[in-house]
Amino acid sequence: MTVRLPSELRGKSRWIKSYGGAHIRADTGPDTIGFDSLGPISRETGLEIYVAFQHGILKIKRPDWQPHNYFLQWLNTALIVILVLTAIGRAVYYFTRTNRSKGR
Repeated sequence: MTVRLPSELRGKSRWIKSYGGAHIRADTGPDTIGFDSLGPISRETGLEIYVAFQHGILKIKRPDWQPHNYFLQWLNTALIVILVLTAIGRAVYYFTRTNRSKGR
């Protein structure tokens, strides 16, 4: 199997992983990634190849299903942090209070 990369992505892959049948990786050039099978690959096993790149290399429109409102992402993160800190504070208060009442 050979994966041919567009010229914009040449030499910019962050990582390459493959899963499935027994195979070895054989890069054939700066814009191609090759995989040679060590035996037959069954239909049930298959061969999956993942190539990851740094964000923002290609000027591609963001899909509609991906969140693009950074304020909402920040707000969600802030709310989670506040909830966790509140839970920790209540736990500390509870255990400090019960330890004081046992000492009396």
